[in-house]
Amino acid sequence: MTEHPFEPLAGSRLTPGMRRTGRRRPSARVRTPPSPRRLPGLLALGALALALLQASALGAQVAPSPQAISLDEAIAMAMDRNPSVLVPEAEIEASLWNVRAARASLLPSASVSGGVSWQGSGEERLGSLTSGELGLIDQPSWYFSQYNAGLSYSLSGATLLAPREARAGLESARARSTSAANTLRLEVTRAYIEVLRRDEAVRLADSEIERASANLRLAEAQVAVGAATQLDVRQAQIAVGRARVNKTREEGEAGNARIGLLVLLGQEPIGAEGLRLTTSFPLEAPTLDESALIAEALEGNPELAQLRAQEEQARVSVRSAQTAYLPSLNAQAGWSGFTRQASDGQLLIQQAEARVAGQIQQCQFQNELFSRLADPLPPQNCGMLALDQASRDAILAGNQAFPFDFTRQPPSVGLSISIPVFQGLQRQRQIESARVQLRSARLREDDRARSLRGDVARSVTTVRTALATAQLEEENLEVARAQLRLAREQYQAGMVDFLQLADAENILARGEREFLAAVFTVHEALAGLEATVGRPLIQR
Repeated sequence: MTEHPFEPLAGSRLTPGMRRTGRRRPSARVRTPPSPRRLPGLLALGALALALLQASALGAQVAPSPQAISLDEAIAMAMDRNPSVLVPEAEIEASLWNVRAARASLLPSASVSGGVSWQGSGEERLGSLTSGELGLIDQPSWYFSQYNAGLSYSLSGATLLAPREARAGLESARARSTSAANTLRLEVTRAYIEVLRRDEAVRLADSEIERASANLRLAEAQVAVGAATQLDVRQAQIAVGRARVNKTREEGEAGNARIGLLVLLGQEPIGAEGLRLTTSFPLEAPTLDESALIAEALEGNPELAQLRAQEEQARVSVRSAQTAYLPSLNAQAGWSGFTRQASDGQLLIQQAEARVAGQIQQCQFQNELFSRLADPLPPQNCGMLALDQASRDAILAGNQAFPFDFTRQPPSVGLSISIPVFQGLQRQRQIESARVQLRSARLREDDRARSLRGDVARSVTTVRTALATAQLEEENLEVARAQLRLAREQYQAGMVDFLQLADAENILARGEREFLAAVFTVHEALAGLEATVGRPLIQR
């Protein structure tokens, strides 16, 4: 078996687009017209400037140089730019954070808060009464600050299984990314092969034009010696025209194939005609052990691995739903403090003096009652209740607390255990829903495993059939070439007419197209088999 690399043809460059031209604005200044003697020199100078401008414009519009790209480079380019792979990769990053968050949920939560506030002066409302009705003087404006710090810890069955569930989601995301990459690799390979197929079809069209032109020259030579008629020349001209039409059609298909490949790679389709493919696809028969390939596919197929990851994720979801019947533990601890400072300390002193005056008045009233008793009691020293300077200074010093001289409040600690009893069958509904998801995942995995066996068997059969067909078509091609040579010799000798020569030409052209189809059927079937198995089968 000979090797057919099918090297792509370098496309012709497009002609540069039309250049923008603009009109010169008239100058506002009135110029003196040049003298007739200087007019030829000015015209030459203008022509030179115009030529320079055209040269610079042409330099700016240089057609893009041909781009040589191999299959591996094309696949890497598509992996970097195609959204079908980038989106699953982004989901992996989100799943990684889900794993970190699930692990962090096993740790206690901490919170710290603080704030400041201000309350204006005036009469306050104390329940259903006001400070004025209680005999208190107007309150000053106040500054307040406070802080709160707390720790909380919650533990439940769902929290304990959260890291495992998150890891299952991460493995599922990775499997989706691998499956998407495998699918994109197959799409790029097929698009790459399609470009090679179309390039080879263009080459075959060139060969048909060359053979039809040779037949035309042969018919003209036969007419010149009187061995043929002008009808043969007309038929040969029609054959040349049809070959040219076929080439034009094949060139259009080749251009569309290049555009499709560039779009798949995430590039602009501009300059697609300069794309040159460097990877060859030799026609060789790899070792195809159907049983071994089926075993490899069941082990390494990315799509099947994705379904297995989804099944594991569903299994963990069932266990997580079952933990809703287990009790949960909650613990809290908190610390807090506050400050309060009046904007005017003298008002606090006045309030203290008003309270002391009331206490002295009550003391004096008690002394008067004690003196009227039959057995009088000794009087109290009411002067001791008077507000001295030290007490006034202490009031002013205690009013300097805002904003950080906090008065600590007693800490608090709490522990609670919650045991679910009845929740309206919601827990069982969630469990049954998770079980349905698990059964569905198992069914999808089993179905995909069965279809994989069939896919591998069909691909192996297709590859073997295409290889055998290519061998037979290659033999037929050699016979068709020999037949065309013989028909040309017989036509030149006048033994056959031009129709028989044209038939031999058509048979050769059809044989070349059939051989080309068989060869690329082998390559496409191998690419599909490699995607199913999950590894390359031949070196390219």
